[in-house]
Amino acid sequence: MNNNCFAHDPRQTCQILHDSSGCGDGCPFRKSPAEAEISRQRAYHRLAGLPEARQQYISDTYYQGMRPWRKAVDI
Repeated sequence: MNNNCFAHDPRQTCQILHDSSGCGDGCPFRKSPAEAEISRQRAYHRLAGLPEARQQYISDTYYQGMRPWRKAVDI
């Protein structure tokens, strides 16, 4: 398990794959915490650009009615 990956947890388990197989540099999900934050902010900007009805559907379905993308900062 790569300690620099955002999906690494203290129990040496990958939070994405839910196993301890020792994900290395070849893992397709491997990102540093900074890369993961940039990716999240980009996704939030895309969500903020959607029509209001679609944003409401996504927030109700996946975010318990909240819209974390409203606080997205410019990249």
